[in-house]
Parts: sequence; structure tokens; C-alpha cells
Amino acid sequence: MGKTNYKKQEEYQFFTHGKHKILIEACKVLYLQCEGKYTTIYLIDGNKILDVKNLKKFETELTEYGFLRIHHNTIINGKYITAIELSKEQKKVFLGEIELKISRNKAEFVKKTFF
Repeated sequence: MGKTNYKKQEEYQFFTHGKHKILIEACKVLYLQCEGKYTTIYLIDGNKILDVKNLKKFETELTEYGFLRIHHNTIINGKYITAIELSKEQKKVFLGEIELKISRNKAEFVKKTFF
């Protein structure tokens, strides 16, 4: 897939789920999506965590581990990208079977990062 600058993903991140703080390896996170003031963290094992932390805060914390923002409401773990489509009609990234939209504003950044 072109150039990648991933650091080792052995770092752990704290996520808040309800009243509990959960410690998870960054490499176990597939992607994050926000809706309103809540962020859903999608894990590689299929589990989800709902957190009240905003996406900007996650972006700051996770960028150094190979995560990138592809849309105003989505951050992905670049380690799991299997395909990218950047045609005029559609801009999307695939994480296995999962298809996520890339915003027009982020398309050039994604292209530079991976090609």
C-alpha cells in the first residue's frame, strides 16, 4: 500500500465506557466514529465502546500510532486498510469488509499518506 509511517502499536489507551475506564491496546482499535457528543470505538474483535470524549481529543492521542482522520466524524487505524478508492464519484476506504467514506477535504491527505 505505499508509504506508511506506523510506530509500534504497543501503547495502551484509556477509554471510558459508562462509569468505567478501560485500558485497550491501540492496535486493537479498528476505527472510531462520533455522533453528536459521543464517540463509538470499534474494536477488531467486533466489540464496541461508547465514550464521551470528542473525536479531536482521540485524534491528538492516536495519530502517533498510525491513526488518521478521514472524515469529520471518523478516525481509522491505518494498519487495517485493505483498499482505498479515490475516484471522482466515490472516496472511500476499506477496512476488510467495512467501507467508510472519506470526505473531499481529507482525500488529498489520505492520498499523500498512502501513495
